[in-house]
This record gives sequence, structure tokens and C-alpha cells, in this order.
Amino acid sequence: MDHAGKDIGGGTIGPPYPRPGMSTPGALRPPSARSAIATGLLGWIVPGLGHLVVGRPGKALLYFVVVVGTYALGLRFGEFLCVNREREPYWFLGQALAGGPTAAVLHLTKDLGISHRVPFYDLGLLYTTAAGLLNAVAVADALGVADDRRAERAAFFASATGAHALEAAERARVRDAVRASLEDARAGDADAGLTMPSA
Repeated sequence: MDHAGKDIGGGTIGPPYPRPGMSTPGALRPPSARSAIATGLLGWIVPGLGHLVVGRPGKALLYFVVVVGTYALGLRFGEFLCVNREREPYWFLGQALAGGPTAAVLHLTKDLGISHRVPFYDLGLLYTTAAGLLNAVAVADALGVADDRRAERAAFFASATGAHALEAAERARVRDAVRASLEDARAGDADAGLTMPSA
């Protein structure tokens, strides 16, 4: 019999689940929980990174390609002039939802000014802002996954704790039954000794 159970009266009393902290081969592992702040912040800085943190690499790649691709297309339409918080403050609010790309573009284009007519400038504004809004959706989705993981982790430990309490109660019941049987056996032996005829 392994250390997870004990043979009592031909029956096995032991936990059919991993106790909290138990590290046995093949034991279930609790779902990982990630900080909502870290998940949201990383997803805001780099599109898709929030999903990578919570263990969804496929979605991370999808959101990265969609958000960064849309943002890059908008920059191309606007000739890298459409992201500017002084010139376009309202559009910038949406663009800023893609924090990393917007910060990088602001730094790289800080010395550029509009010196000619840009034919697709408005389209550039639309695409870069749409990319920011898409990144907001990605961050919200990653936060939802992180919240589900926290709920699963809490349920795992609550289940393990409850099962451990049931195991302790079952062990106590079996121990009491064995003790009662031994006491009955001793009482029977004592009665047999009292009624035994003398030689």
C-alpha cells in the first residue's frame, strides 16, 4: 500500500485526490492564476501578450497579428503622421488603447510635421484607432481568462480541502469502529473467563 492510503480491515482508506501541496507522480495540478493587473498591463503594452501570460498562445498570436497589422496599415495610409496627441486629441484616445505601438510611433515621429496633403489621412486615423479598440477587446478577453483561472484555482483548493475533511471523518469513523470491536472482544474474553468451570 502506498503512502496515500492505509489498509484497515481489508479496505483501503485514503485520498483519491491530491492534497493541497502534495507532489506525487501523476497528481493533478491546480490551474495557474495570474495577476489581473499584470495581464492587463502587458496586454496593453504589447497586443496579445496578455493572452500569452494566461496560457493562450494561439489567441496571443492572433491578436498580435490583427492589432499590429491594422495599426501598421493605418500608419501607411496616414504616412506616419496620423498619430499625434496635439493635432488629433480625440482620435488619440482610441489609438492610446494600443499602448506599445502608440508610444513607439509617438517617439519615432515626434519631429515630423504635415508639410503636404496626405490623401488617405482620415483612413489612417480610422485604422489606427480601430486597432486601439481591438486591443482593448483583446485585453478584456485576457482578463476574462485570468478571472476564470482564479475561479478554477479557488474551486480546486476548496474541493481538496472539503475532500480532506471527509477523509479525516471517515478515518475517525473507522478508528472508532475498530476500537469498539476490540472492546467488545475484550469484554467477551472476560465473560468467558468468569464462566469457565474451575478444575
